[in-house]
Amino acid sequence: MTTTPSTQKFRHIEPRLQGRVAVVSGASSGIGRAIAARLAAEGAKVVCGDLRRETSAGGLDPKSPVDEQITAAGGEATFVEWDITDVAQTAAAFDVAREKYGRVDIVVANAGIVDQSALAVPDELPQTWRRHLDTNLTGTWNTVQHGLRALIDQGEGGRIITISSASALKGLKGFSGSYGAAKAAIIQLTRQAAVEGGPYGITANSVAPGWVRTAINAVAWRDNPDMIEHVLANQALDRLGEADEVAGAVAFLASDDGGFTTGIVLPVDGGMTNV
Repeated sequence: MTTTPSTQKFRHIEPRLQGRVAVVSGASSGIGRAIAARLAAEGAKVVCGDLRRETSAGGLDPKSPVDEQITAAGGEATFVEWDITDVAQTAAAFDVAREKYGRVDIVVANAGIVDQSALAVPDELPQTWRRHLDTNLTGTWNTVQHGLRALIDQGEGGRIITISSASALKGLKGFSGSYGAAKAAIIQLTRQAAVEGGPYGITANSVAPGWVRTAINAVAWRDNPDMIEHVLANQALDRLGEADEVAGAVAFLASDDGGFTTGIVLPVDGGMTNV
């Protein structure tokens, strides 16, 4: 396996998001943390929402909370406790953005779960199906709905970016059907948001990561060499992805550079959906 992680770490970044305010769910760890840090590095003020402020164990993240990391680097960020399945907490996250920073410009619906007890379709339990759908799909719907409302009410356009998965784009042997189904539905939800947001100057796009080295995927990149071998045999690039690389795709879609891009799904998967 080629061990060539992302080395960008925000070098030579243009402040494409200066003066804008981003709301990011699932921001404490992994891909969400990388997204929050990247948007802040490009000049955005960031509301970092998650169930807890602490970083998830087992990943590659610094121990300090992401809002502290951002402010230590000279940016502006605040943490809000946010369960995306809770409608009141979802509404409150947007209220915090408006009360603290005066507006909302970018909504990143990143939070989600992978139930490690999930099995292939013939063996999967009904409660696993419900858990993936309730959190990954309904939670994303809550975020997108409140994001659209906020951006439409504001009347100045904006960006909605959802985080789907490469598993939404192809069948994977032995993989959870409920997880892939929820992530596929997120893509269609995003396309619908693009249609409904378009007249208001709001774009909506989805990013579909493949296997990325985060705590949620530690079973693949750290604990199971056989799984890594299988993963790499079924994608074009001979390495796993890094959270920063997903964050770079989100930053593009959040910026003016992505202003004429809407209703798409952008795989960031090392070519997994191309093999």
